[in-house]
Amino acid sequence: MMGILGSGGATSQLITCSQMRQFEASVIASGETTGAELMERAGSAVVAAIERRWPELFPPAEPGGGQAVVLCGPGKNGGDGYVVARLLHERGWSLDVIGLGDQASLPQDAAAARQRFLDAGGEVDDCRDPEGEFPGYMVSTFYDVLIDAIVGAGGRCPLPPGWRRTRDAFAEDSERLVAIDCFSGLDLDTGQGEGGDGADLTVTFHRGRPGHVLGRGPSLSGTVMVADLGLNNAWNHSNGIGWRFQRKAALVFGPDMALGGRALAKPVGRHKYDHGHVLVLSGPPERAGAARLAARAALRVGAGLVTLGVPLPEDLAGGGPDALMRRVIDGPDALTAALEDERINAVCIGPGLGIERARAMTLAALRHPRGRRRPSLVLDADALTAFAGDARTLFDLMGPWPVVMTPHAGEFQRLFQSADRPGSRTSLIDTVRDAAREAGATILHKGPTSVIADDAGSPPTLVAALDVPWLATAGTGDVLAGIVAGLLARGLAPADAAATGALLHAAAARRFGPGLIADDLPDQLPGVFRDLGL
Repeated sequence: MMGILGSGGATSQLITCSQMRQFEASVIASGETTGAELMERAGSAVVAAIERRWPELFPPAEPGGGQAVVLCGPGKNGGDGYVVARLLHERGWSLDVIGLGDQASLPQDAAAARQRFLDAGGEVDDCRDPEGEFPGYMVSTFYDVLIDAIVGAGGRCPLPPGWRRTRDAFAEDSERLVAIDCFSGLDLDTGQGEGGDGADLTVTFHRGRPGHVLGRGPSLSGTVMVADLGLNNAWNHSNGIGWRFQRKAALVFGPDMALGGRALAKPVGRHKYDHGHVLVLSGPPERAGAARLAARAALRVGAGLVTLGVPLPEDLAGGGPDALMRRVIDGPDALTAALEDERINAVCIGPGLGIERARAMTLAALRHPRGRRRPSLVLDADALTAFAGDARTLFDLMGPWPVVMTPHAGEFQRLFQSADRPGSRTSLIDTVRDAAREAGATILHKGPTSVIADDAGSPPTLVAALDVPWLATAGTGDVLAGIVAGLLARGLAPADAAATGALLHAAAARRFGPGLIADDLPDQLPGVFRDLGL
């Protein structure tokens, strides 16, 4: 199970590799610190993280320490490795240190770190050929820890084959693998990665990176610990990517979301219509469960009223809850008539609707001439698939409307056919941001780590539910669509509704635990609100 731990607690920001490089360069240029000092702090943070994670490796009353092998690449990441090696050597550890690549061309700070390790009595065995490998027969020790300092944030996958084979050979004879910045070969912008079982512990600096939580990042990173290196006061928070990771039932909103409990609490003395009216369109009886899940979620998240728009009169007597109203909406004309009621301020279209009905209803809603008070729309499932291959028709109509689209990866690929292809080297964050601009809408790309971007170009938000894999079951996406629709009805802006909806969705699943089915999620929301003190 992956978690991200750091000085920021459960709420932090992610930054891209280029942002981190620019930030470090600006801090060094300002004279606040030096590259060598940052490398020392990074190495110290790695040793502290290992001791925090495995204190039994540092017995206070016994001389000496554990056994480690440190693989140091030909860049700054390797320099961090040499600092770690020196600090462990000074604490009595038995070390094998392997220099991979052309060590003669190490950056200045990394070369100085290597020399300090040698001056302290350490020894380095070099393997300069990236296509070769350190001879496996020389692995004669079972190591407590393997330190992967081969290629960090500046690296791209794949690793040179020899380096990968060397790392994997030592990993077989090591009990724990600790990665500095990332498991080498993981692209920290995209989450693309290859090879090996991944790290048990990743120690990164200042902020986590998108690749730690996207794609293969979670499986290759293990637990991620973030060390701030004492630079937080210099960080411009407007530059980061919003990041929310929740542990246990805690739900934490950062100040950039401007929500806290205020937007979710219901003030005393308000009328039900003050909290919005959601219309959820339903499909045929055999598929109507999806719309009912969405409608229940909209009610539970606090919408004042929720109406289920059913296709046939006989559907008016469908299943509960009793608080759910029903209305026959058998086609586009009936939807147009329903939207004349300006108290309906959010419409959810897609769950269980069927492709033909979803397309007709989406077009009718977007073409409704209701003036300035346009309802917010949530387009999910069939409402997205209905426009695969014809996305421009949809996008051209969405301009004046506040719209949240909630695709999973397959729906996203079908709608944005040139984007998010398997094997793409473009970050999912950039892909979703570009798609939001193209569509003129907010997009909530659903997944273990959901990516939310709006058409205004605001920094995207990531919401991780990596610790609640039981969300991968039928109907949970319908519940999420309903939660977002309910929040839109309550007055949240589309991007805030999408991000908050994803947070509440994950928190509800976390609160229930294993064995979850979609029907359980809406009924967990009151407990989530209690946990928030609302």
